[in-house]
Amino acid sequence: MPQYIRDFALRRLRTSNMSAAASRLANLWGMNYEEDPVVLAEEEKRRQLTYVQWNDEGSPGNIAGKSQPLPDLISNAVDLAEEFKVLLQLGETVGFDAEWGEDSGVAVLQLSTVSHSILLDIPALSSNDEGCRALQATVGQLFAGLTGARYVIGFGCKEDIKRLRDSPCSRSVHWFPHNNCAARDLRPLIAEASPSLGGKGGQHLGLSRMTESFLGKQLDKAEQCSDWCQRPLSTEQREYAALDAWACAAIHAKIAKLIGERYKA
Repeated sequence: MPQYIRDFALRRLRTSNMSAAASRLANLWGMNYEEDPVVLAEEEKRRQLTYVQWNDEGSPGNIAGKSQPLPDLISNAVDLAEEFKVLLQLGETVGFDAEWGEDSGVAVLQLSTVSHSILLDIPALSSNDEGCRALQATVGQLFAGLTGARYVIGFGCKEDIKRLRDSPCSRSVHWFPHNNCAARDLRPLIAEASPSLGGKGGQHLGLSRMTESFLGKQLDKAEQCSDWCQRPLSTEQREYAALDAWACAAIHAKIAKLIGERYKA
């Protein structure tokens, strides 16, 4: 990206009183960005009031008043098997989202119930036979509808599913199901529950705004276009990724109360 475009983007953020976002973006681009710390602190307070935070009440980082750490990126089969058991232990709906890599595959897959989130390093896991077997036994079974999860819910997830199928695999049989995927798109459910929001089948909806409508705050999308192939992921990336998947599960739980047992969370 040309330098003048980056400078322009930072100026626009600064003039919009979004210095904290400008600072994070400058850091991603390896640029220096200095601002009054008092101003930054005030903007951070406004950001916390506007956007869902990992430790907000009801978020995975704050369960019954108890603080929970951000999930680490899972890159080996043993950790995946252990964390997947925790994810499914209550048989809840699982929300998902995927961050794309430089090729046609997925760099990070996020899975979350309303109370627990996990982040999967797809390139690392799919690079060896043990990891592919673990993915097939967990993610593959989940998306095939063969686990105890009530529903698997994404948001505008058609391309995510395609990229999961196109992700690398060191085995001859891919770990992701190629037919009969059990994942559902949250948008039509929103359109059914709240026609005034959903419009034409919910096709124009954005997850951040729907999170605000159903959960009271927006999702902060500042990290959406960051480098998801870099390792390690930043704290901001891990929070963004976990909350994206959590929002799908949390909104689905709200919808269940509006449209009854048919889509019970």
